[in-house]
Amino acid sequence: MCKGDIVSSYIKSREEQNVVFPTIAYVGDGNNDFCPSIRLRERDLVFPRRGYSLYNILVRYEQKGFHLDAEVHPWDSGTDILEKLLPHYQTLNSNQVLPVPRIENSKDI
Repeated sequence: MCKGDIVSSYIKSREEQNVVFPTIAYVGDGNNDFCPSIRLRERDLVFPRRGYSLYNILVRYEQKGFHLDAEVHPWDSGTDILEKLLPHYQTLNSNQVLPVPRIENSKDI
């Protein structure tokens, strides 16, 4: 099953519930994370893990002149990801509502 199809299907189903994501952040490291990465928009973020397949694929494609629409932020640790995500949430318009998680009681996880 293609992760790109899964992500697209999830976004579409949430839009049908009137939930719109202002920014999507996608974190990946494998070959199978390339397809969802190329489906992201200019306002989205993709985080390829340095030294892993997705990062290497993106480097090779960039050398050939192909660039993703989404911002690309390589990472080594969760701190790298958090440093890039926080500014996006701090700049959210006060009229924008963050999507509500589908799992209502997260302590049960």
